[in-house]
Amino acid sequence: MDLVETSVRVSPGSHVDVPLQCFALGGAQAQYNPDDTLSAEVWGAGQAVLTFAAAASWYTARKNGVDRQTGYDQGQVVGTVTSAQSATLQPTARYFLRIFRSTSGEREEIATVLLKVRMPSPS
Repeated sequence: MDLVETSVRVSPGSHVDVPLQCFALGGAQAQYNPDDTLSAEVWGAGQAVLTFAAAASWYTARKNGVDRQTGYDQGQVVGTVTSAQSATLQPTARYFLRIFRSTSGEREEIATVLLKVRMPSPS
């Protein structure tokens, strides 16, 4: 798989969902299995210690409350950082949201998102 890399701005204390399209080597849309397990981690740039475990799920498009697709067969995932988690991020620092899939005991990184933390707005 090609590793998806992108960046997102996040304010401390805000909830962030990051939908991503993954690709196979050569640029074709990735396809995964429904039994594959997703996980996510946030690491500080240049840090050797995990900042926190985030969440990852298959992207599911809904219309009128009905699921219209599953993300695994389109290679689409969503990384999620909760408000409580982002509140621990230091303003102006950079962090990486890394998304992994596990299948048959093998763990593979499928996406990396640079989280650029913004200064909080003055009250």
